[in-house]
Amino acid sequence: MDVRRSAEGATHLALGIVASLSIIAGVALVATSADGLSWWDRWVGVLLSWSYTGAGLVAWWRRPHNRFGPMLVATGVAFLLFELTVSQSSTLLAISLVTATLPLAMVLHLLMAFPSGRLQTAAEEAVVWTGYLLAIVLQAPQYLLSEGRVMPELLSIAPEQEVADAVRDVQSVVGTVIYLVGTAILVARLRTADAAQRRNIWPLAAVGSATLIAVAAVGFMATFEIPWSGFQTLADVIQPALVLVLPLAFLFGLLRGGFARAGELRELAARIASADASPGELRDAIASALGDPTVELAYWSPSGRRYVDALGAPVALPAPGGSRAAVTVVGDGQHVGAIAYDALLISDVELVRSIARLTALALDRQRLTAELRAAAGELRLSRQRLVVASDEERRRIARDLHDGVQPRLVLLGMDAQRLARAADDGDRVRTEATRLREEVEFVIDDLRDMVHRIQPALLTERGLHDAVAWLVARMPMPTGLETDGIDGRLPPVVESIGYFVVSEALANVVKHAAACSAEVELQRTADRVAIVVRDDGVGGAELRTDSGAGLRGIADRVAAVGGTLSLTSRPGAGTTLRADVPLA
Repeated sequence: MDVRRSAEGATHLALGIVASLSIIAGVALVATSADGLSWWDRWVGVLLSWSYTGAGLVAWWRRPHNRFGPMLVATGVAFLLFELTVSQSSTLLAISLVTATLPLAMVLHLLMAFPSGRLQTAAEEAVVWTGYLLAIVLQAPQYLLSEGRVMPELLSIAPEQEVADAVRDVQSVVGTVIYLVGTAILVARLRTADAAQRRNIWPLAAVGSATLIAVAAVGFMATFEIPWSGFQTLADVIQPALVLVLPLAFLFGLLRGGFARAGELRELAARIASADASPGELRDAIASALGDPTVELAYWSPSGRRYVDALGAPVALPAPGGSRAAVTVVGDGQHVGAIAYDALLISDVELVRSIARLTALALDRQRLTAELRAAAGELRLSRQRLVVASDEERRRIARDLHDGVQPRLVLLGMDAQRLARAADDGDRVRTEATRLREEVEFVIDDLRDMVHRIQPALLTERGLHDAVAWLVARMPMPTGLETDGIDGRLPPVVESIGYFVVSEALANVVKHAAACSAEVELQRTADRVAIVVRDDGVGGAELRTDSGAGLRGIADRVAAVGGTLSLTSRPGAGTTLRADVPLA
């Protein structure tokens, strides 16, 4: 059972329940509101609640590990409590009076804590906690001590209007200062952001600053009864409209804005840390973080010197300059893999690099599995190629015998019959006998060559050292031979593979290297034989997986007995081929 997917399903179900409850509660509250209220008074609090709750649910769904979504939902609940002022129930009305200014403090908190939900500086903490102090503590005298207002009996203590007014004035003045400081913080953030961030977060900074200024102005003018003809429009239309639109600015900045990178990276880190993600889950997490469903992961296989997918199959990275691009992943100084993405969709390559650094450890764990699968697949293909090569070799031998040696033997038999019939002609017999002997020698040479290609007699009779010395002596260029511990005989399979490696490597030197000289080294240790063939040619050779002969054939032979093959061939610097063949 997929625990992470089950948890996601439970989260989505819970979010659906919260959304349903929010809609039901809002409709029920409007339906039971007091008579004589305008439609705006009935609906303004509910619309504000739905705006913040809806934005919070979307943010919570897209960023389940980011606390900003739950904070938006909580603010939506606070606005719903504020709407209780239209209720006919004294208990609900009491709750609305206690929490009347709490939504504005929570909006201030959201603006200061965007996008992570955490306060980063001392100034932000001071602004937010002062806002909550004003909304909770200094709000209390307004419903406990005020006179001449409709107060539920359960909140009434004693009429002390002068005290309530004094506290209200302090609340208004300090609140105005706090909102203006919050506006200054937003403007400073916008000025210090880089160009890419600034293009994306300016809607939030603009709407947020306008909202704080409107709230401060309405509160201050209402408290001190400052006459202004446009006050009612500001208080009843502009301020609520700004507060209503603000969640959309939050959502834009959180999911697509300049701060999205931080949110995406935190989300990705949480998903990686929460469980040992499978290759598919890691790819999905990276795709979600980048917003690119076409993301592909490639794992670096050091043994094969190539990229492979999660199943071990070879993959190629996108060519530079195309519609797709790739960023390499490095962990602990080692090449781990690569992330391929849509370059037309994602222009910020630094975001991909950040994700590559973040996922290096998880990608490295999966790389080991992919490399094992690649090795198993390569071994399977190697065995298949060996079987195919053996079949082809048998067919070639049969073809040579059938098309070459056999017809010539038939002709020799016919010549022998003619010779027998010409026994009375001595000169003719001598001439035919001489020609027959020469033909027999030609057939014997052909058979000897065929046997030599299958298993050289020199290798069988005298061992690897002498057989390699014979190959070196036949080279058309100066070729040295150095041996260490190869004087005696080796296991037959080791000698056979060693001879094949040297023979094929020297053939490649002659055909492709354009070399002036070459060198062969044979070195025996306690458990293996090292075979090194180097030249001073043009270099640039590769162990190509799509080749059925040459270097690929050498690699197959060596791998079949558990050996290893390495190739160093920089262009213009010659080629060095090294095969290590185990003795056991």
